[in-house]
This record gives sequence, structure tokens and C-alpha cells, in this order.
Amino acid sequence: MEASRRHAPSIRSGVGRARREARRLLAVILVASSTACAGLPSDRDLVASAIRARGGALARASRVSELHVYRGLEGVWRWRISYRRPDQLLVSILTDGDDQHYLSDGVWLRTFVGGLPVAREPLGGTDFESWVRWTALSYLDALEDPERILWSEVDPSRVDPPAVRGLLARWRDDPRAEYRLEFDRRARLVRARGPVAIPGMGTGTLTATFSDHRRVGRFLLPFGIRYELDGRALLDERVQELVPDDPRLTPATFREAP
Repeated sequence: MEASRRHAPSIRSGVGRARREARRLLAVILVASSTACAGLPSDRDLVASAIRARGGALARASRVSELHVYRGLEGVWRWRISYRRPDQLLVSILTDGDDQHYLSDGVWLRTFVGGLPVAREPLGGTDFESWVRWTALSYLDALEDPERILWSEVDPSRVDPPAVRGLLARWRDDPRAEYRLEFDRRARLVRARGPVAIPGMGTGTLTATFSDHRRVGRFLLPFGIRYELDGRALLDERVQELVPDDPRLTPATFREAP
């Protein structure tokens, strides 16, 4: 009995040490797990996470860029792209001669050369409509309208680096056209893919890779975009001027020649 009493404190202290070690090990595991997941969106809504990481909703924006075009209109060009949610788009091809302008107000497509009107036709069914829809998806906010767009997240194991998450989106009135958007660990859009027809450049599956994200006000936006059409290099875009939430973009902007 005396021997048992002498050994009892030793046994209890050994159990205490084991418990303390177990707690320390659990703490290490939790810290390592949280570090490995740092930067990943914590909620289940990927779109909301991406919009929040960008700096919030972006109802309108304009940019002027230099283009290095490898197919179609080969050479060095510039364009101005102005977008206003949900389906207003102005694309101006800037040349040494008369600029070309394509305007969508969501209903009509208008084409101008210089300040002269060339054509006016319903937007629906035109090649330019695919560009409008591509732009709306790449600006993300349209994905929050379930009456127009359905989307679902893809298996992360099927997403290529540097992306870690992705989604597939379809417009309700054209479910055959599938678009894929992929996001990195910081929930930034780094890749987009889908069917697009670009006037003078071609038609097919367009893949855009976004890079060089910079702060412009409260927004984090890409200044470099690499485009491939059906797997072949199409053009490189370097943004020279970017104005998020551009107050100059009113409904009239998308009906009249710039």
C-alpha cells in the first residue's frame, strides 16, 4: 500500500503532461490548418466573395488599352471599352483614321464610323451580343441576377493553377452557351472562358487570363489581359487608363456616337 501511494502522484502527473501535450498538438494542427486556408473565401457564395475581394459592386467602368493583335487585325491597336450594367456596352476601335464604334443599349446594336451611323439592328442574335454577355460575366455583378443567369461551382480539383475555385455559368435564354470563370486564392478573377465573336478578329471559344491586378480607388482590377481564341494566341491587352464607376457613362452614352 505504501508503495502504491508513493507511485500515485507520479502516474497522475504523467497523465497531466500527456493531456497538456495533446492540447498543444491540437493547437498546432489548428494553426497550420488556418494558415493553409488563408485567403480562401470563408463563405459558400463564391460570387459574393469575388465581388467583395474586388472592392464591391461595379455598375459601370471604362478603360482604354493598347492591343498587340496576332490574328485578324494584326498589329498594334488601341480600344476603348465602356460597360454599364447589365447589358450596355460601347467598344471603340481607335485608329489613325476614322474610329469604329459598336454600341449596345441592351436592345439595339448601333455601328458608327467616325461620327457617321452605319447600321442599326436588334442586338439579339448578333455576334456583338456574345461580346456584351462576355463582358457582363467578366464584371461579375450580372451573376447575382438569378432571373437571367444560372451558375454552379465546379470541383476545385478540376481547376488549373493559379486558380483554386471556379464556376460554370449559363444565361437562361441560351443554356447551350457555357462560360467558365476561375478565381485565385484571394478570390480574384484570373481566367474566363466562353463563346465570343469579336468583329474583325474571329469567332470561337475565347479564353482570357487576367493579371497585374492594381488598386484603383477601392477597386482591385487587372491591367493585363491575355486572350486566346480556340487555344491560339489572339491578342494581349495592356490597360492604359481605367475608370471604375465612371460617372460619364449614362444611358445616352450607348445610343449616340462618341
